[in-house]
Formats: sequence, C-alpha cells, structure tokens
Amino acid sequence: MRYPITFQLALLTLLAFSQALTSVRAAEEGGDARQWLNRMSQSVRSLNYEGTFVYRRGDTLVGMHITHVVDKQGERERLVTLNGVRREVIRDHNGVTCILPDQNLVVVSKGRLEKPFPTKLLEDPKVIAAHYDITDMGLNRTMGQKTQVINIKPHDKYRYGYRVWIDQETGLMLQSDVVNKEGKIMEQIMFTSLRLLDKAPASMEQEVHPAVNTVLKSNMSKLVSDDHKWLVTHMPDGFRLVEHRKRTRQSNDHAVSMDHLVFTDGLASVSVFIENQVTPSQAVPMVGVSHLGAVNAYRTIVGKHQVTVVGEVPVSTVQLIGKSISYHVVQ
Repeated sequence: MRYPITFQLALLTLLAFSQALTSVRAAEEGGDARQWLNRMSQSVRSLNYEGTFVYRRGDTLVGMHITHVVDKQGERERLVTLNGVRREVIRDHNGVTCILPDQNLVVVSKGRLEKPFPTKLLEDPKVIAAHYDITDMGLNRTMGQKTQVINIKPHDKYRYGYRVWIDQETGLMLQSDVVNKEGKIMEQIMFTSLRLLDKAPASMEQEVHPAVNTVLKSNMSKLVSDDHKWLVTHMPDGFRLVEHRKRTRQSNDHAVSMDHLVFTDGLASVSVFIENQVTPSQAVPMVGVSHLGAVNAYRTIVGKHQVTVVGEVPVSTVQLIGKSISYHVVQ
C-alpha cells in the first residue's frame, strides 16, 4: 500500500510535535541565552509533567495533550490530539508508535528512543553559531508565568528562525515560534496549562487501541556506515550527513525497503527517503512540492527510485537537495 504525500506530511508533522517539545535549539552565545537553552534541554528530558498546548499551523489550530515521565521504565511520552480527527503518538524505549484510528492504522517504528539530532550536536555549538544569531530578548509572560525569550535568527534563506519562551521557574518551554525570512510565523506551539507530576498517571499505562489493525510498521532499521551509491552534490552551507539507515517497512502483505538519510546543520534537519518505485499498476510516481505548515517536501524520480526530501525548512532547501541527488553505480 502506498500513502499520499499529504498523509506522509501529516504523520511527519505529528511526530514533529513530539520532537519540538524535546529538542533543544541552541548555539554559542556566551551568556544567558546559552544557559537558558541548556536548562531547557535538561528540564524537558528529566522532569515529569503533563499539559495542554495549542499547535497553530497557518489558519489551523490543533489542541494537544502531552504527558512526559521519567521512571524505572525510562523516558516515556504520550501525545493525543484534542480536536478534529484523533491522533496519538507514544514514545518510549521501544521506539515511536503513531495511532491513527480513522485510518485503521498504527505506524510503529522500532528502536530505542534517541535524542533528536539537534541535541546530539550541541557538543559543538560553534558549528551552529556559524549559521545562526542567538539573542536573549529578556523577560516576558506566557500562561501567566515569567518567561525568558530567546531569539534564533538564521544567516541565510535555507533555514527558519525560532523564538522560544522558557519558564523561569521550571525551565520548561511554554511557547515556540517557527519564523520565515519575512518574519511570518509559520508554526507556533503555545501551552495553555502545564503542571509537574510526582509519578506517571494512569493514562501512561493504557495499551494501544485494540480495535486498530497494525498495517504499517517499520520492523527493521540498520545503520549504514559506508555507502557511496547515493550522492547529494548541492547542500546548504553547514548541513552534513549525520545518519544513514536502511529501513524495511511492512505494508499489508509485502515489505518495502528504503534508504533514510538525515542531514542537519545542528539545528534544522532534513530527511531524504529513497525507495524502489512500485510498478505502474500499483502507484503513480509522485513529483513536485508539498507542504504542511513549516514542513516542506519535494518528491522526484531518480532512475528507478522514488525520492522524497522533507524537513522543517524552507521549500528552497528541499528543492536544492532533491534536485542534486544522483545514483552512483559502485564498481
């Protein structure tokens, strides 16, 4: 079964909810900005909390409830949509599970719960500082709480800017904006309620909806250490390959294999998915640009492969990368 790009973008956006709340977007700033972002990094991963926030994408508002706990089972997180079609994301040591009841679908990605790529690269903040200006904008108020506002501005058109409001008391993020080069807010997350927890609530122990059939899951994923078959000749300055995986996805009665490459500048990240084209009777190859909020995707055909480039970056970025991908036959 093949799924349209709109479905894939919706799923990626839902996963982005979780990553946006657990990622740290930071750079070298020699002062309070760096300290506040480091504190936020520690708080969102070490504290037990639950809350409700609004996710705004253009004219669309989605209410979300998040529960995050760290206990003997490790770090766990559950997100549930509160309006419109029900969606749910569960992140734990087993991986990521996305539940979409209206599609009669569960998407399972096995593997350990890893830190998002921006967090991994904070060990070298000077790399990020080469492409972003980080500014402490001082005090403000969000949800009635005193917050520290951090502004992150890119140096070029290939990445978005960010504003982050950090609770002075807990260090948790209470609001974040994704901003394009014209200063327009592309996406926004704003909490309406947030409280710390002593232990995991009963909702964290609920099982996946038993009426939903698991028809799509990623059963296998292995790192590729040295593969020169796929080349990307044009990349925004500062982006580099940080991970290449071979994935196998079970789709109904057949398995689909794909390459998954991840490029990042330490803050923004772009995924490239490469899979063999199915026969014309099964699906029509997809070519062109799609977007959902700040997430843009570019699809093209390279040889006998469908290539999808997607990320929370401007459309110029996914097009630049996608149009420069080539397949090199290794002798």
